[in-house]
Amino acid sequence: LGTADIFGGNLGIGTSSPGARLAVAGGGLIGYAGTQAAPSNGLAVFGNVGIGTTSPDFKLDVAGGGRFSCAADFANANNVTSCSDVAEVYDTDEQLEKGDVVRITNEHRVGKTTEAYDTVIGVYSTSPGILVGGGTTRIGDDQELNLPQGKVPVALAGRVPTKVSLENGSIAVGDWLTASSIPGVAMKATKAGNVIGKALESYDNPDSKVVGKVMVFVQTGYFSGVRVADILASLNPEGSNQLEAEDPSLVTEPDPVSVLLSYLVLQKKQAGQNPSLSELLTDRVTAGIEIVTPKLTAQEVATETISSLPTKNITIEITKTNRLIVKEKEASQAAVVVDSIGNATFAGEIKAKKVTADTIVGFEVLTNNLLSLTDKVQGLTVTASQSAAPSTTATVSELSAGSAHIGLDMNVIGLLSAAGGLVVDQNAHFKGESLFDRLVTFISDVIFKGRVIFENSPRFNKDTAGLAIIKKGANAVYVPFQNAYEQNPFVSISVTLPKNGDEGTQTALEQTILTGDIKYIVTSLTPSGFVIKLNKEAPSDIPFSWTALAVKDATTNTSPDGAVSQPAQTTQPAAPTTTQSVTLEPVQEELPTPTSVPVESPTPTPTVEPSPSVSPTPTPTVEPSPSVSPTPTP
Repeated sequence: LGTADIFGGNLGIGTSSPGARLAVAGGGLIGYAGTQAAPSNGLAVFGNVGIGTTSPDFKLDVAGGGRFSCAADFANANNVTSCSDVAEVYDTDEQLEKGDVVRITNEHRVGKTTEAYDTVIGVYSTSPGILVGGGTTRIGDDQELNLPQGKVPVALAGRVPTKVSLENGSIAVGDWLTASSIPGVAMKATKAGNVIGKALESYDNPDSKVVGKVMVFVQTGYFSGVRVADILASLNPEGSNQLEAEDPSLVTEPDPVSVLLSYLVLQKKQAGQNPSLSELLTDRVTAGIEIVTPKLTAQEVATETISSLPTKNITIEITKTNRLIVKEKEASQAAVVVDSIGNATFAGEIKAKKVTADTIVGFEVLTNNLLSLTDKVQGLTVTASQSAAPSTTATVSELSAGSAHIGLDMNVIGLLSAAGGLVVDQNAHFKGESLFDRLVTFISDVIFKGRVIFENSPRFNKDTAGLAIIKKGANAVYVPFQNAYEQNPFVSISVTLPKNGDEGTQTALEQTILTGDIKYIVTSLTPSGFVIKLNKEAPSDIPFSWTALAVKDATTNTSPDGAVSQPAQTTQPAAPTTTQSVTLEPVQEELPTPTSVPVESPTPTPTVEPSPSVSPTPTPTVEPSPSVSPTPTP
């Protein structure tokens, strides 16, 4: 063909059926005159390529617009097209997945976020539209990136699928997202802190532990927190369910300020368990309406009025006349008024441990000089000896004073009367007999080293003695002490029948108990109580009288080894204390109280207390002995 010849059809190189004006089957080289082979079914251009320009200055120089298509889609409800974010290649030492929220771990390396409001850098890109780094730049590549091991694409801007959780509540369109406590997973941001970007989709799942994905517009930065109106909108008039679940006392009033403060108190408690805190450092904070916070710490507070919460009823006000006023909110009269020169007025009572004053108006105070002391106190004489240890004595025939302070010893020869009461700070020693006309109360312990004589019936507390009833058909009753003893007390029990108005009923009850072959013991004794137990079910209601005594440094007497039929004794044996086993046997005569039966002769007679053994024949000494179990317990 000549230089001006025109070829009107399709031209094929390596093909006999070209489908275009120029069809090349195989590889081609442009701008290269050597013997290098062309790429297989491709085109290699050596030099600059100009599109829309005849003088390209770069390997590819386009004069005009261009378009790169990306066919891959992100499979979600909205079927949003991918290749819509700008990503950069970073090194990592972790196994990351698409959608992970990442942070900078060390120099030039990234990893998953590890805590709430962690410092984020971006999101592991699913299909970046532009990927730079790693020695290459890719545009609109919808194929697998196939990056080397240890390198990941991190989306720094644009839209990218991101892992999310409901850790901080459900996610709505437009919510700011931040790192959660789940590694690599985002959550809704509610307070100031680092954020990833805004959610382009809502997310809510009945199972709050499930991790999902939503499309996020990546826009890293620092978030100042949600609006107060948004917080209040999420709370019901009684306070949020979350507040009530954590601590019902946090929400007590439906007013917005109290609800908001309760919400912040809960956030403060949760922040105390989480090392990540939302912080703001600035030189000045100006608020046009109010500042609501659980705690305010400041070097100086300049204010006109300090008012309590709506649930409280007190205000502290600094007036224009430089007076500090404390009063109830709705009260017309101030409780406390303090002016700028120190004058103070109190509407109520003043109580103080110590008062120091130069002058008290309305009450004479003698401070430095005592003038004409003999005119004040008649008959007062003071003498002092000249010995090495001088002493001063004063004899006063009559003394009347509103207040007196005695620095030395004071000896009253006559009667000392204290009409207003007597308070002794240190030890008091009464050498003669003392008589108390009224009730005497000892708050602490009392030690009597001599004998104690009661001329009237003494009374003891409920833990010293009482009545216990084993009901018919039962075999035990538990007796608790209201105040536990320091150690096991000594307990004695006996069957006690109060007098019944019906003599027939009285006699029948006595015979029922006396002929019932009933044995009983005290068991399960502790400082807190004991159990009275029978050997069988009670044939009728059986009342027991019991006493419990605490003994200091009590001794324990133990029998010698081996069986002893009757121990020798010169004194009356001590009655058993903590355990006893007694059989109530029938008698021939009516007893006043069937508590025990002493033996002085073959015919038993009543006695005061049971004893652990019975002699078959009368003994010279009176021994309590209703009948015992085969082995008596001391």
